[in-house]
Amino acid sequence: AGQANVRRTLRAEEIISNSFNNPDEETMLIRLTTKAKQQLKMDKLSKVVSSDEKKFFTEWNVDIVNIKQKKYFLLTENKTLFTIIKHAKGINNSVLFENYFNNILQEVFNDLIDSSVPVSMSRFLFEYSGTENNYVRRSQIDHLHHAKHLVEDNINTFQINRYPIASIGFKFPVDYFIEEMSTLLKNYNVYFDKEE
Repeated sequence: AGQANVRRTLRAEEIISNSFNNPDEETMLIRLTTKAKQQLKMDKLSKVVSSDEKKFFTEWNVDIVNIKQKKYFLLTENKTLFTIIKHAKGINNSVLFENYFNNILQEVFNDLIDSSVPVSMSRFLFEYSGTENNYVRRSQIDHLHHAKHLVEDNINTFQINRYPIASIGFKFPVDYFIEEMSTLLKNYNVYFDKEE
């Protein structure tokens, strides 16, 4: 069997650790709206103030929305405004949510990162806070408006990420998300030997 160099995407925990101030502590800030807090049966939340400069992937806004009489989580990455809409049924405490959200992030990596091998993601630690009245919350309201129309037309809600948003320079959130991920990857040139 011959040897061939095959480009490999870095393991997700290696990639994401570079977006945190302390690579040894992969803590993600989850900002919950009042509805999301009630859904997860959480008590008082801390008040963490956002820094002026958003760091990619370290902070997410979470809301609960109703579309066609079903509950969904609206999960928005706070720098790129990339948003995921998933059914919220049965996710009613923080333990269930953290497992659920980690699995969603795993899916996102495998769907969006060009990789010759499946991405393996470590579990993140979560810190919870209330939301801030800023462009992220306003974008979630816009996303919800688009999502309702998409559901009515039987179109995948992922398409909400294909509307340009002024607060991120009229970029499409999905393109911005991939761009930010590429920025984390660009300093790596990782190969492995694969037997043919």
